[in-house]
Amino acid sequence: MTRFLFFIALFSLPASAQELPWTLDCKEVIHAEANDNLTDYDVGKSKRFELTFSRKAADDWVMIGNLGTVPIVALAGPGVVHLFETTPVGAINVTQISTTGDQDEYPAVHSRHTVIWGEQVPSQYLLRCRGR
Repeated sequence: MTRFLFFIALFSLPASAQELPWTLDCKEVIHAEANDNLTDYDVGKSKRFELTFSRKAADDWVMIGNLGTVPIVALAGPGVVHLFETTPVGAINVTQISTTGDQDEYPAVHSRHTVIWGEQVPSQYLLRCRGR
């Protein structure tokens, strides 16, 4: 898995090519899981999925979540930054952040690619990210 991410990183633009804030706080807007309808969260809902992404240096990103801080691989393309997290059990989570937002809020999609007891358990979150 690490070799795969290294290969992608080798042939991609560095994440610093995009003009994003150094820290992004991302909150869930819509959640979709396998065998589930879309769940649209209203603004007042207190318990929603949240992630924070931060750059320690131009191309050195980390994700800050409930379980602490983990290093992630960042790859940039035109109008987008892809953030890849490899979990301890070998799953890959991908967050795609559009850099063409209104500079106050950036739309994003977070996808979990998980297998539990041999079954795929996909889930996606539509996020809104704010810089600070």
